[in-house]
Amino acid sequence: MLLLSILLAAAHPAPKQSVQALVSSNGHGTLAWNVAEKRFDRLLQHPYKFESNGVATRDLLVDAYFGVTLTKGATNAKTWLPSAAVESVAYVPGTAIIVAKQKVEGVTVTTYGFVPRGLSGAAFVMLAQIENTSGAALSNVSLYSLVNQRLGAERPEPSGANEYIQYNLGKVGFEEFGPYMNSGAAAVARPLGGVSRRTSGAAGIPTNPWNQLNAGMPFSDEVGDSGSVTGYNGNDLASGYQWQIGALAAGEKAWAGVAVSYDQGSIAADAWGRLDDWLKGVTAPADLLARETATWADTSAAKAPAGMSADEQALYRQSLAVLKMAQVRESGRSYGQILASPAASTSNEYNQWNITWVRDMAYATVALAEAGAFAEAKAALEFQLRAQAGTFAAPEFVGHDYQISVCRYFGDGSEESDSNADGPNIEYDGFGLFLWALGRYVALSGDVALAQTYLPLIQTKIADVLIALVEPYSGLVRADSSIWETHWNGKQRQFAYSSITAASGICAMGDVAQALGDADGARRYRNIARQLRKSIRDHLFDAKGVLAASKDELERGSDYYDAAVLEAFAMKLFDPNGAEAHATVDALLEKLSIAGGRGLFRNDEGGDYDKQEWVLVDLRLVAALAGSQRAEDADTATRLWSWVLSQSRANKDLIAELYDDDTTGASAHAYAGSVPMAGFGAGAYVLAAHQRFQSVTEALPCGGFSNEIETDATGEVKPEDAGDPPVEEQPTPAPDAKKRGCAGTTPIVWWVLAFMLWFAVRERR
Repeated sequence: MLLLSILLAAAHPAPKQSVQALVSSNGHGTLAWNVAEKRFDRLLQHPYKFESNGVATRDLLVDAYFGVTLTKGATNAKTWLPSAAVESVAYVPGTAIIVAKQKVEGVTVTTYGFVPRGLSGAAFVMLAQIENTSGAALSNVSLYSLVNQRLGAERPEPSGANEYIQYNLGKVGFEEFGPYMNSGAAAVARPLGGVSRRTSGAAGIPTNPWNQLNAGMPFSDEVGDSGSVTGYNGNDLASGYQWQIGALAAGEKAWAGVAVSYDQGSIAADAWGRLDDWLKGVTAPADLLARETATWADTSAAKAPAGMSADEQALYRQSLAVLKMAQVRESGRSYGQILASPAASTSNEYNQWNITWVRDMAYATVALAEAGAFAEAKAALEFQLRAQAGTFAAPEFVGHDYQISVCRYFGDGSEESDSNADGPNIEYDGFGLFLWALGRYVALSGDVALAQTYLPLIQTKIADVLIALVEPYSGLVRADSSIWETHWNGKQRQFAYSSITAASGICAMGDVAQALGDADGARRYRNIARQLRKSIRDHLFDAKGVLAASKDELERGSDYYDAAVLEAFAMKLFDPNGAEAHATVDALLEKLSIAGGRGLFRNDEGGDYDKQEWVLVDLRLVAALAGSQRAEDADTATRLWSWVLSQSRANKDLIAELYDDDTTGASAHAYAGSVPMAGFGAGAYVLAAHQRFQSVTEALPCGGFSNEIETDATGEVKPEDAGDPPVEEQPTPAPDAKKRGCAGTTPIVWWVLAFMLWFAVRERR
C-alpha cells in the first residue's frame, strides 16, 4: 500500500489549495465565507442567480464576523477576527457548517457559520467558541459580533443609503430595513448565549461596532436597556453584540452567537416567526451547533461504497452535502431544481453557475438516486415536469411543443436560453438526459407512481419529441447546440453527445414502460433506441474506431476529438471494454491530455475556457474506464481518480469546475470556474465512485449491446414497434453519369421522390 501511494503521488502533481470561498445553503438562501478576507461576505436571498428573466437575486450581506478583547498580563489585546491569523478553514464533515479556527494572543477562536437547514427562508447563524490555549489565566475577555447588511431594492447589490434600524426589546434583537422600511428586505438579528451589550451605527460614527471595539470601548447599551430602542436612519448601518466573559482560566471555553433571519417582503414579524420556529426556545450556541450537525446525519453518516478509503469516503459524503445544498427548497414552482453550483454569486459575476441547467441536474439527480436520496431525486424530476418550457417550439428549433428546457431555467421555473451574436442555445441532449435520470430513479427506487402520474406528459412532450428530432436521412439527432453550447445560426452540428444521450434516454424510457406493464411500448422504445445506436456506429466512428465529436467534423476529416463522447461508454451504450472504447480513449488521451500527469481538456477546437482541465471530463473518463479490462486503462483511471481526490481534499472537499491549464507558475492547476460544482462535480464524483467500486446494479441500456430489432409475440416487427427507420442519404451522381440517377431515373425525379418520402416520415412523427 505504501508503494502504491508513492507511485500515485508521483503520477500527478501535488495538490494545490486554491479554493476562494466556502458556501452554506438550505435551499432558500446561500451564505459565503471569503477565505482571503476571513469573513462572511455574501448572503443571497435566493440560492439562484436570477429570480426570473431580468430579475437578479440580491446579495443582502456586506460582511459579518466576530471580534475579541482580552488582557494577558500587561497586554491589552483587541482585534476583529479578519485581522487574526487563520489555523484552518473547513466544513464539519458531511455538512454545510463552515468552521474557521483563528489565533489571537494565545486564545483560539473557532467561528461556525451556516444557513439553518430547518429554517424555511434566507437566514444565517454565526457562532463563536473562544478557548484559552495560552496556558495562563486571562481577564477582561469579551467576544463581539458585527453584522453589516444592505437591504435596499437595487439588484443584485443593494445600496446602503438611508437604511433604517431599530431594537425590538420584546424580541431581544435588532430589526433593519432598507429605505422607507419597505424596499428590498427586512432583517432581524438575535444574540445567542449570555450576551451583555449591544450597539449600532452608521459607518464613521462612534456607535458603529467597528469603531467601538477599535477604540477599546464596551458597546454602548445594555441588551435589556429600554431607554435606547428608538429607530433611526443612516447610511451603511451595522449592528453588533458584546459578550462580557470576564476571566477565562487556562483551557476554559466560552460561547457566543447571533442568528439573522430575512424577509423579502420587508415584514420583520415574519422574519422573527421563522427564526422562532427554528430556535424552538434554544439559544445556547453549543446546543444549536450540535442540533444543526445532527440534521446532516443523512449525509455525514451516508454509507459510501465498500472498499473506499477514508479520504474517498470523506469526499463522497461532502459531495452529497454539496448536492443537497444545490437543491432549491422554496415552495412553489422553484422547488426541487438543482443548481449547477451552489456558489453564492450574483449577476455581476460571469463565470459562476448558481443556475439550473438540465444537463447538470441530470447528473446530480442520478447521483442522488444512486446514493439512496430518493426524495431529492424525485423532487428534481418533478421540478422539470412542472416547469414552464416550450419557448422554442418553432420549426427552426424544436418543431414541437415540449416540456424539458432546451438549455436551463430561471429560479421561478421558467425556461431560459442564453443568446449571443450566434443566436440562442438549443440543446436537444436535455430530453435524453431527463429520460435517463427518470429511468435510473425508477429502477433504483421502485417508484413507478411518479412515471404513471406524469406518463402522458412524459410520452408526448419528452419521449415523442426526442424521437421526432431524429433526422430521417442519417438516423442521428438533428444538429443542435449540445453539451458545449455552440449556439445557433449555423454553429449547430450533429453532435455525438446529443445522439448518445438520446439513445440512452429512449432505452431508459423502454425500461420505464416495462415497469409500468406496457410490454409493447417498451419494445418500441428499445427498437427505436437500437436503431439510433446503429446510426451512431454507422456515421460517427472513424476508420480506426474512434467516436467523433460530430458527423460534421468527421466528414471534414480532422479536429473531431471531444471528451463528451466518453458518455457512450460511461453510460454503457457501447461496450466499455470493446475495441471502439479502447480506440476512442487512446485517441482522446493523445489529443486532449494536459501535460504533467493531469487530466483532459474538453475538445480540440475551443478557446481558453475549453482548454482548461475539466473535472467533469476526468470523472466521466474514470466512470467509462471502470468497464474496461485493459491494464493501461486501470492505471489511467487510478491516476485520474487519485488526482481529483487529492485536489478536492486539499480544497475543503469541494470539487471545482476547472483546473487552470498552466503546468508551471503560481496559477498551475489552481481551481478555476465555479466552485463547488454540483452535477458536473459532486454528482460526477458520486457516479464515478459507484462505477469504480461497482456498488450499484445497473442494467445495460436496451438489454445489451446488440442492435437487433425485437419482434412481438407473433415474431413480427410492426412499423410502430420499430419506429421510423432512417432513410439513407443518396450520393451525388458522378460527373460521367450523364446527369442520370439510379435505374435511369433523372436526378430531379430522384430528389422529388426522396423529399416526398422524407415529408411522409416527418408527418408520421
